[in-house]
Amino acid sequence: MGADRFTPEFYERLASLCVDKIYLVTDDIVYLNKIKGSCKGKCIVTDLENAVAMSTDIVVEALGFELAKKVVKELLLRGSKVILTTQSLLIEEEIKKELERANEKGGEIIVPFGATPMLDLIEALSLLSDSEVYIEVKRPPMFLKSALKEAGLDPDSIDLEVVVYEGPASFELKRVKEDINTLMAPILALGKDIHVKIIADPDADKSTYKIRAKAKGINAHYEGVYEITERGLSVIVEYSVLRAIARECKRGIKVL
Repeated sequence: MGADRFTPEFYERLASLCVDKIYLVTDDIVYLNKIKGSCKGKCIVTDLENAVAMSTDIVVEALGFELAKKVVKELLLRGSKVILTTQSLLIEEEIKKELERANEKGGEIIVPFGATPMLDLIEALSLLSDSEVYIEVKRPPMFLKSALKEAGLDPDSIDLEVVVYEGPASFELKRVKEDINTLMAPILALGKDIHVKIIADPDADKSTYKIRAKAKGINAHYEGVYEITERGLSVIVEYSVLRAIARECKRGIKVL
């Protein structure tokens, strides 16, 4: 759902996994025709209403906050596994509880790591009371439009590097429902809030994520520099979704 958020290369790789059919939901007909050529004959076009009504094993949600809020619960109640890219849904406690109740009816929410790897380590640190996680995000202004507007800044007028926000990630996620969705995954992994710094850099052409996780006896650092796809996602986000699907296909030994 939200098929136009992903590149044709994403669908080419998806079609190589253990999927029989790929149902595409998008209003962008031009881009849809571009996607279909990558699907190895597995793609079927449908609309949102029919997609929700289907008994689909796995649903990749990429609808944005308002639409996702309307349909994810119904998908869970129908028993689908939902790979949730609009992770900001889970920062709203009332929505989170509602989805957790629906989750108990047979569906499952899967939160991919997005652009923030190290979730295995961060989740391990959740067992320690002194654990802390810091994340710095740097992106071109055009890919931080929601965050910039929330900060009272015009994305088209940024000509110098500017700190858009610094503080608890949960606070910013409640204000900004797009652009920084991937920050929800480490919050869930740690079981508490994380500290985030968001930077808009007009000279950047890629997304950079710096992660520092620490606790007693542990001080871990990660830096990832990701190309940004023509659809506005860091390319690693596509791979995180594909990984989530591939793990559902895999039998036998799994690496966590």
